Amino acid sequence: MSGSKIRVPGELFMVSGLFLVAFSISLMVNLGFGISTISSLPYALNLIAPDISFGVWNLMFQTTLYVILVVVTKNVQRIHIVSFIMVILFAALLDLTGKAVSTLPDEPYLSAVLFACGFITMCLGIALMITSKMPLMIIDMFSNNLASHFRISFRRVKTMFDVSCLAVSAAVSMSFLGNLAGIGIGTVLMSILTGTFVQAFGKLLRGRFDARPCLQKRSDVENSDLEGAGAE
Repeated sequence: MSGSKIRVPGELFMVSGLFLVAFSISLMVNLGFGISTISSLPYALNLIAPDISFGVWNLMFQTTLYVILVVVTKNVQRIHIVSFIMVILFAALLDLTGKAVSTLPDEPYLSAVLFACGFITMCLGIALMITSKMPLMIIDMFSNNLASHFRISFRRVKTMFDVSCLAVSAAVSMSFLGNLAGIGIGTVLMSILTGTFVQAFGKLLRGRFDARPCLQKRSDVENSDLEGAGAE
């Protein structure tokens, strides 16, 4: 079965996924329908304290998630250093793409199409990173490892996590800004649909590609539990 699959470097899937997710988030920020749920809190904090960039707030957010994950699962591995390196790269890509995606059309219908494309692109990017067999970025490792730890589906944990991010972001925005900054109808839809779309893209990618890292031999073990978590 695996012989019919296309062999690709896991590093290619990971870097491609990082870029697609960063680009789609930067796109959504400028469209006005709402930002992705996983980035809503860092975005609100960036509006509250703009001297710290959106990318850096994202880095601090993911670091906090890692601390929570370690407390819950009591699992610390040296390979997680690679995850932090990816988060740093992702933070840089967020700030870079944010500057690149600054002027967008004002037509509502075109904006809605761009938002839908951004959402699909984000889900594909997440799925690429997950199926790369590279160490996961912390924000994805959080949902995946909790799903494995509690033996429930990745889709369920991902949806619960997104809804929780949405609630906290709304509370912080209303408390400090007096409005739901970065939260719109698109955010609500993404909080419900992202887990399902990521799982669907993951199944499609695993069925067609055999992604194996060239440099990281231990990553196969690190990510092997995703297929069980996401297959339900």
